[in-house]
Amino acid sequence: MPELQKEIERALAGETQAERKLFERHYSYVMSITLRFMSGREEAEEALNDSFLKVFSRLGQYNAAYSFKTWVRQITVNTCIDRLRKKRNLIPWLDLSLFLNHTPLISEELPELLSNDDQTPVLPILQKLPPRYRAVFNLYVFEEFSHKEIAAKLSISEGTSKSNYARAKAILRKHLEKKIAYTGKTPIQIILSSDEF
Repeated sequence: MPELQKEIERALAGETQAERKLFERHYSYVMSITLRFMSGREEAEEALNDSFLKVFSRLGQYNAAYSFKTWVRQITVNTCIDRLRKKRNLIPWLDLSLFLNHTPLISEELPELLSNDDQTPVLPILQKLPPRYRAVFNLYVFEEFSHKEIAAKLSISEGTSKSNYARAKAILRKHLEKKIAYTGKTPIQIILSSDEF
């Protein structure tokens, strides 16, 4: 950690080489987050660039008592949400809880299946979700936000967060079930071999 702190201090002093090192050190991590939230690689790269611009412009606000990686993650997630809002893909939010009352229970195994450490195989699946479902699903499963926190962050009701999460799981399950019926593979085999979902 001392090396990281030195890079931060040098970046604060205006050394572009230190900024470059911080960028390179966190590039893969930030890209993995933006890829989950955005619809494709180009959008993810734009969100990544916006995120790093915010990181470097707010570097003086970073508190060394906390994890730098967590701080970068928070900025990145917020940047992705802001970009989705600007595109108006998240608005209007539809509270689907009224329509989901008669839906069969969705297995709780799906998020566990998708939340493995190597998220690359799941990207094509997640990127096909509508943005409002994808945002809630990512915040709940990968960022471990509560529905109350998601509701506050996205300016929606807690019920909408829960219903959008349930809807995202239902869509993912439906795609997995179709793929299982077509290929005869297990869900994990499908995810791990998925080039195109």
